[in-house]
Amino acid sequence: KGDDLKLTGTAQGDPNEVKVWIFGKNKQMLDQSATVEDDGSFEYELKGAQTKDLSAGQYFVVIQHPMMNGDFDIDYDKTNYPPTENWINGTPGSGFTAVKLGGLQASDAANALIKALDSPNIDDTYVKLTFVVEEPQILIDPIGDVPAGSTFTISGTTNLAVGDTLNVEVTSAAFTPTEKGEGSGFASVARTTEVKAGDGA
Repeated sequence: KGDDLKLTGTAQGDPNEVKVWIFGKNKQMLDQSATVEDDGSFEYELKGAQTKDLSAGQYFVVIQHPMMNGDFDIDYDKTNYPPTENWINGTPGSGFTAVKLGGLQASDAANALIKALDSPNIDDTYVKLTFVVEEPQILIDPIGDVPAGSTFTISGTTNLAVGDTLNVEVTSAAFTPTEKGEGSGFASVARTTEVKAGDGA
């Protein structure tokens, strides 16, 4: 959550664009387009502000290519049905019966779209993939007892992005009540560090 996400690839056959469909927990992002560059590459990006609002869980992606006729023969139908119900329909003459995606679980909605794209009179093709949105987490490696005055390292792992800044604060556990004029023995130190790539990326 909160990290940028890029979907990139190559679309052969010189289409102007590909369509990106994303299905997740209580969220459907339909009729999204990604421009195809002269070299066939395309990129679709979800900014951190968008992923921050996504529920944790698995998301299903279908990227649709218009193929030879250059038209998306299965499309988001905003004309004949209420947009809130997320219907898809085929182009005139395709013989395709409209399907309602709204209200379906993420995997069911993705499968309904794929089934539509597999219809005999539809020449569009597609690729499918998944990604997972996770709640941010930081795990600290055990440190154990260290002698007073010695140097030690605080390390751990996180699913936050490489380059993100972490605030690290170490606080004394020896805080106890004292007389008014006595020192408390309470101490703390704060630093920042940057997330580095690990063995597991």
